[in-house]
Amino acid sequence: MKQMSKKVFYSLTAIALCAVITCVTVLCFVFLGNGTPTVQAGSLVSQMQGGGVVTADFTGTNGSTNLSPFSRVVWGVGPTISTDHYAPGNGPSSMRFTYPAGFQDGETPGKAWATIDTTEVFAEFWFMFSDNFAWNGSSDKLIYIPIDGAPWQGGADAMLIYSSAPNGGLRWWTQYNPGAGPWFSYTDMYSRPAYKPQKGEWVKIKLHAKLSTPGNSDGLIRLWVNDNLNLENDKVNYHTKAGSKFTSFEFAPVYGGGGVPQKSHEDYLYFDAFKIATVDWDPPLGPPNIASHGFDNGTFGPFGTHNPPGPASITNEDHAPGSGPNSLRFDYSPGTLSGYEPTNVWLQNGIPSASEIYTQYWFKYSDNWYWHFAANKQAYWYIGEGVNFWIGVAEQQMILEPQNYDGVGNSARWYPNLATKRIEPGVWYKFKMRTVLNTASNQDGIIEMWIDDVKIMHRTNIRYATGIKAGSKLNQFAFYPIWGGGGNTKPSNQHFYVDDFKISTVDFNNENQKSPTSPGNIVR
Repeated sequence: MKQMSKKVFYSLTAIALCAVITCVTVLCFVFLGNGTPTVQAGSLVSQMQGGGVVTADFTGTNGSTNLSPFSRVVWGVGPTISTDHYAPGNGPSSMRFTYPAGFQDGETPGKAWATIDTTEVFAEFWFMFSDNFAWNGSSDKLIYIPIDGAPWQGGADAMLIYSSAPNGGLRWWTQYNPGAGPWFSYTDMYSRPAYKPQKGEWVKIKLHAKLSTPGNSDGLIRLWVNDNLNLENDKVNYHTKAGSKFTSFEFAPVYGGGGVPQKSHEDYLYFDAFKIATVDWDPPLGPPNIASHGFDNGTFGPFGTHNPPGPASITNEDHAPGSGPNSLRFDYSPGTLSGYEPTNVWLQNGIPSASEIYTQYWFKYSDNWYWHFAANKQAYWYIGEGVNFWIGVAEQQMILEPQNYDGVGNSARWYPNLATKRIEPGVWYKFKMRTVLNTASNQDGIIEMWIDDVKIMHRTNIRYATGIKAGSKLNQFAFYPIWGGGGNTKPSNQHFYVDDFKISTVDFNNENQKSPTSPGNIVR
């Protein structure tokens, strides 16, 4: 069988022509594990029906070309089984792509692919760049998920890419051909915080992608890296048509497309422990059941405000990563006194009497934020009458403070005890907290707190309501961003932003920060 080597130029200047070459090559030279040519990829459609989960551990002898359930396309060496390395807890082998010395920018050594024919997909795999890997600098592609074929066939595609550039990281990239010349239109979404894998490091990826409806930006991508949610965007336009499907899943590791001209030495990319399904095999626990609001409709949603709302507004000047276009902004004018807040907003329907609550939102302090030495408060939770606890920032660390927990004025302050996360101005942070009130007058209340999906606090000895206040329940939440509590004034106009708020009496994410797949019956 004659072996072909074709450039798959994904640089934008030549992508249309080279996409056609790629398409022709795929149709003519797809190889199964036994070397028999076929124009059909391995099909996972029937196995994925009814929620079936398809797995591939890439087990075999070194150099084997049996990549079941994937079909194999060869441009150069092609993907093979390797016993050199395998993912943690897996083994004794993995799938390896080989890039020989002189390998050209814009080429791929081959691909492993299978048809999936679905509008929603969950996929998981591990990957590793060899310890001598020479990154392209522009991008190193990992996977493709074509939509209705591919952009040059009138469809579109989505892909997971790694950019080793200084401001790079793992990226979710969607592209389509608008039909106006050789240029493709694309949307580039970076994981945040940007994840940069190390050479020789196995990295676990899980993704959840759902197609948008025709003409709308309502598609979904969620990307977990090593079990942490790094990217979530439910406003993706995948440029679909009526009846569009994700047609296949492809390990197609194109080397660059506008970066380093060629490889100086041989190196490798490994994949292992693959899993795919149309439903999540590890589903989230449920949607938030009290309130959820992203401020994108231009209203305060479930929040009540003063009339007028004062220096709090819905703004489109900034929003949380993967969200948008709006957020809630609190404005502090020059001369704002310590111990005062611009205004506050509260849940109009309150919290149904509860002893356990989950709260999540994104926040950001303006670039010129002037920290108060005592506290920079964000939000309050109210327990009965005259008892509350609040969270905020002190010494640029998140803190929790139950106030008047015994009804006679006593308070306590709690700092992170698991990890340190310094809060900086000008940066969006994702905050999540689980609170369980103490029983009777016991010191057994619970606090769990995450920042950017990293757990920073877990304590089981909190007093929230004791003494004459024992037995009180949670009944209200408010954003109440009091600045400090003594001394100092604000030197300039400054802002505090909030976005993508959720509150619930049941967990809407598990500890790995999976997000709900449906909005649930909640106040928006």
